[in-house]
Amino acid sequence: MTVQAASTPEVDNPSRLAALDAYGILDTPPEQGFDDIVQLARDACDAPVALVSLVAGNRQWFKARSGFPACQTDLDASVCVHALREPDLLVIPDLTRDPRTRANPLVTGAPHLRFYAGAPLRTPSGQVLGSLCVIDHKPRPEGLSGREARSLRALAGQVMTQLELRRSHAAQKRVLDQREVLLRTQGAVAAADGDLDAILHALVEGVLTATPQAEGAVIEMREGEELVYRATAGTLADKRGLRLPLQGSLAGACLTGGEPLLVPDVHTDPRVVRDLVEVLRLRSCILVPVLRNGEAAGVLKLQSSRPSAFAEADLGSAQVFAGTVSSGLAQAGEAEARREVRKVERRRRAIFDSAHDYAIVVMDLAGKVTDWNRGATKTLGWTAEEMCGKPAAVIFTPEDRAAEIPAKEMHSALTEGRGIDERWHLRKDGSRFWASGEMMALREEDGPPMGFVKILRDRTEHREDVARLQESRDRYRLVTRATNDAIWDWNFATNHVLWNEALTTAYGHALAPSDQTGEWWIAHIHPDDRGRVDASIHAVIDGDGTGWTEEYRFLRADGSYADVLDRGYVIRDAEGRAVRMIGAMFDLTKQREARRALLASEASLRVVLDTVPVGILFAEAPSGRIVGGNRRIEEIFRHPILPSPDAESYGEWVAFHEDGRQVEAAEYPLSRIIRDGVEHARLECEYRRGDGSRVWIEIAGAPMRDPDSNLIGAVVAIADIDARRRAEERQELLNQELSHRMKNILAMVQAIAAQTMRGATDVAAVGEALGDRLIALGKAHDVLLGGAAERAPLAAIVREGVGVQEAASGRVLYSGPEVKIGGKAALSLALMLHELTTNAVKYGALSVPDGRVDLTWRLTEGEADGPSLTVDWRERGGPPVAAPNRKGFGTRLIERGLSAQVGGKLSLTYPSEGVACVVEAPLHNFQAE
Repeated sequence: MTVQAASTPEVDNPSRLAALDAYGILDTPPEQGFDDIVQLARDACDAPVALVSLVAGNRQWFKARSGFPACQTDLDASVCVHALREPDLLVIPDLTRDPRTRANPLVTGAPHLRFYAGAPLRTPSGQVLGSLCVIDHKPRPEGLSGREARSLRALAGQVMTQLELRRSHAAQKRVLDQREVLLRTQGAVAAADGDLDAILHALVEGVLTATPQAEGAVIEMREGEELVYRATAGTLADKRGLRLPLQGSLAGACLTGGEPLLVPDVHTDPRVVRDLVEVLRLRSCILVPVLRNGEAAGVLKLQSSRPSAFAEADLGSAQVFAGTVSSGLAQAGEAEARREVRKVERRRRAIFDSAHDYAIVVMDLAGKVTDWNRGATKTLGWTAEEMCGKPAAVIFTPEDRAAEIPAKEMHSALTEGRGIDERWHLRKDGSRFWASGEMMALREEDGPPMGFVKILRDRTEHREDVARLQESRDRYRLVTRATNDAIWDWNFATNHVLWNEALTTAYGHALAPSDQTGEWWIAHIHPDDRGRVDASIHAVIDGDGTGWTEEYRFLRADGSYADVLDRGYVIRDAEGRAVRMIGAMFDLTKQREARRALLASEASLRVVLDTVPVGILFAEAPSGRIVGGNRRIEEIFRHPILPSPDAESYGEWVAFHEDGRQVEAAEYPLSRIIRDGVEHARLECEYRRGDGSRVWIEIAGAPMRDPDSNLIGAVVAIADIDARRRAEERQELLNQELSHRMKNILAMVQAIAAQTMRGATDVAAVGEALGDRLIALGKAHDVLLGGAAERAPLAAIVREGVGVQEAASGRVLYSGPEVKIGGKAALSLALMLHELTTNAVKYGALSVPDGRVDLTWRLTEGEADGPSLTVDWRERGGPPVAAPNRKGFGTRLIERGLSAQVGGKLSLTYPSEGVACVVEAPLHNFQAE
């Protein structure tokens, strides 16, 4: 068929689809009756293919087939769908020529169908469910013969007969199954013995089992203006307790209308609560009112997620089960009534027998016992069996019987309503007990008396307790006189507060009876404390606690306030109600003054500890736990005090010995004092502070002992000695430097002296030359030591080296960049400049008034050795100069001293205008030590 044919109204007709669904035939196993029919159709029409085809909403399904492999096809491959609108046989001689079928995929492709003849399968109501058809792979221009057409019609009728028989059989089976389920359900209801929840559960499970089309079932009971899901099953099993409004719902309409409802599609029903449709997976449903005592009390609902899932027969079945629900509710009501009667009787008997401390005796008008509770047996000794039918007078003492007390009590009960009884009575064993009670007449409403009830309670212990209580009160009065605490007893029923004599002796108050109230007490609390104390004490009284404690200021009679600690305990009755509160008020004034003095002392100690320039640390013995320290220790360590729990934990204080080893926990003075028992311990170490830096500290400790000389702890003082240690290190370095330089100076002086005196004949001249050279050497040392460094500025060395000769002052002009040179180079340069200056004063440019010297130095970039330093001495304006015939010590000192020291090159020339001396060497050689 074509796509157009698949969407025709005949296919989607709801009534046709509902009729097809009512037969329950789709997707059922093959059945011999239908298979025989298609075989007969195939033989009668001499066709290779015969089918019983049923057209559903989205497919065609074959109940029986012969010569065709598939059990179903899509509607676009269906030819039978065209038979739905035909009044009689549909015959298509050549499927390739008919516009309705020529595009059918079974025609255009395998199995290449060519001929089709189908008889409609029509229900008694006129709905066409499909067809009985025969198919050929060759066209049949002549169609069917008359005999073949009659046979096909007849066989189509047989198909419908089979369907009707099948449905009838299924209906009969369903009725039988429903009857069996109903019987089982009624049995379960009977077995529930009036348990309403069990009854409703059995009913909802039964109706769901009896109605296969139903997916969920619920019994909704009315509660006010709502319906409550009381029992649920199937898809509604998890919805128990759901509440729906009575008005505006399908169930509400069923209940208020009192009529059953069959709803094929809730989407088209305006009475449905729309927001619950998806939640409940509801599409079609049955609703039947449930009656209790003739009135609608609830609704039985069956539902399905498919439209038109239920038929009228299902509605009838649901009504039967709804009647069973009503019967179950009646049974539950009767069972509840019986249970209530039994409960009342049990309660009466339980009350009668639970009064174990009371003897309850019921008598007739003659005074004979008719009932006797367990309390009477416990109190009097006789059992109910022993006493019933006997005179109750046996419980009275002989003297009371002689005085006709039993008869007088009965007379008082009849005439005055009760007879009071407070006297000695007898037990079965002959012993006596003191009892209090009364006798009352029993009447049925306003009728005549039927008998008497006598209630007794053994008060022997109470009578003795009263005597003991009086003794206790007397002792209490004596005890309260012997304490300084103000003891109080607050009776909440009378609002009376009883104080002992301490209120007068300690606080000066002598109260009149009218002042002994809770209000007087609260009013004498300091205004700043009053609200807090009043709230806290009433919180205990109004709650369920028993203990109360507060500190506050209490007004003395002289107008001053006392600091007090007040403790009280609430006494409650059997129901938990607060009836009394007893407590004691302790004067804290002296204790507070002592505490303030102690705090002041501790504050003074804290000031002292925070003032001393050393850190203080305390530890307790024997554990070694750190218990405190002053602020200075945190300044030294730059972290809070570590709360080490014991001496073994001291390793978390990280410090190092002078040789770099970490200080072990046992090496700290605190550990040595507490664990090793030494009297004094000292340690210098380098401590790692909280910020990661290190500081040298000195730790000195001593034990702390109690008055009995027992070790109770240890204290250590920690001093920051970092500055001292650094100063000592610098002093050591200076000493080493001074020793080194002295050795160098002595060696140089020795060399200068030896060279100066070598070959000399004039002692005076030698002394003068040697002195000048030593002065130049000394000034160079002054420059080095003045800077307290290993290097000196070159300009300073030049200035001091030239300045030895007064004649050179102002006429030696020097300039150059700022450069520092090492100590050895400085001494050699100073000596060289001294020699050059001395020679210039004696023989060169400085020997005449207009002569001068230009002394310069400069840095030039080198390659491998870095920058080079060049020192240039040039004389101007002096007498003509010639090279000397021989070289003395001065010349040798100039040529060899500095150049050898710095590993450089020296040029000493004698042009006529003046001596020129140039020294050049790598800068790092000048700066080497």
